[in-house]
Amino acid sequence: MTRKFLVLLAAIWAFLAMQGPLLAGELALEVASRKKHSAARRFLTEHGTIAKKVEAKDFGLPPGPALRAVISMGRDPRIPVTLLFTNSKQAPGQVPDELRVAMGKVTDLSTVKPFAASPVLYSRGRAQTKFKNVQFSFTHEGQEYPLTMDVTFDGAVVPSQRSSAMYKINSVRAGQVELDGKMVKVLLIDRNGNGLFDDRASPGGRPGQGDLLLIDLNGNDRMEQLPGQTYQNLGGEVFPLTSLARINSRYYSYVLPPSGASLTLKPIEPTLGNIRGSRGNLKLQLLGPVWLNIAGDQLETIAVPEGKYTILQLSEERQDKSGRKWSLDTSKAGPAGFLEVKAGQTVSLPQMDPIKVNAQIHQSGKNGRRISAQFQTAQGLMITDAKMGNKQPKAPTYEIHDSSGKLVASGKLKYG
Repeated sequence: MTRKFLVLLAAIWAFLAMQGPLLAGELALEVASRKKHSAARRFLTEHGTIAKKVEAKDFGLPPGPALRAVISMGRDPRIPVTLLFTNSKQAPGQVPDELRVAMGKVTDLSTVKPFAASPVLYSRGRAQTKFKNVQFSFTHEGQEYPLTMDVTFDGAVVPSQRSSAMYKINSVRAGQVELDGKMVKVLLIDRNGNGLFDDRASPGGRPGQGDLLLIDLNGNDRMEQLPGQTYQNLGGEVFPLTSLARINSRYYSYVLPPSGASLTLKPIEPTLGNIRGSRGNLKLQLLGPVWLNIAGDQLETIAVPEGKYTILQLSEERQDKSGRKWSLDTSKAGPAGFLEVKAGQTVSLPQMDPIKVNAQIHQSGKNGRRISAQFQTAQGLMITDAKMGNKQPKAPTYEIHDSSGKLVASGKLKYG
């Protein structure tokens, strides 16, 4: 080889090393069993729909009552899948013990083999049966997608009340990719239940809108969340699919087909902007072009890829003038706000202080009154958790005065 070629090869190798490793691997379609994929089962999400009364004979079956539910698979367009519940005895008032599944809004299920139900469970006037590992398939963009799901029928013992069907896709994509010179296990989970494995959580949305990528970064086979990260069970080794992924301080873009049959993560250097953080101890969860968990002290400036973000968690720890430590959290009330980060510019987080009290007085009976109060940040975000040290502060007292300043009522508020 010539000297020029060797120099060029060395330059290419140095560039690739600077960019970080390429993650790629084939992912097999597997059923999330308790023994093999216990970590994944925590994130399988159940979806529900109404089961309407129909006649079995309208679907090519012997006469008798039936219930039909229609679920949707795929996207653009969504593909209807029919779930038909019947009872093998075809007797009125009996709980369904058979399930037939077919793609489309079909009218003939006479050749479809039924799945059998588990024993009936009765609770509070309702009956529930489960159909485990129901195999079915649908076609999306000319490709067939074979899947497995668990289906639960929930119906009233009183026939006039409505019934429902819940389903949970328990097929996952599992495999390994190379990361920093070692092979790590990965799992893809169809969290939004449409049978595809590449749905992104949209910027400004919530994690549940997209699918999940689990990466066993520490090799303990658990796919764990970060301690204290409870919003929709995310954090740590759990990544909602977004435009980018941040793994071990590097950014990657996804190459992922809808089937989830393969996964490639390409190193990328995104354009960054800045978020003005906090002088105190800050915990911040952002969902946008990338899913970010940020925690630390004195994080006055935080560099993130440009784009629109939902603030899923915002909590701060501060000291008051007396030296007491206070922590304020807004995460349990849903999104704590929205940010748009622009390239090379700095945007501020919602300010936590000064704290405001939003009080309301409600009529309670003929002559009674009830007062309720919410603590809010300066920009109107509800504070859902406040602690002084490790303890909840004492419930505040209140006074109500009339227009002349005369005290007409006083007391102490209660939490909850």
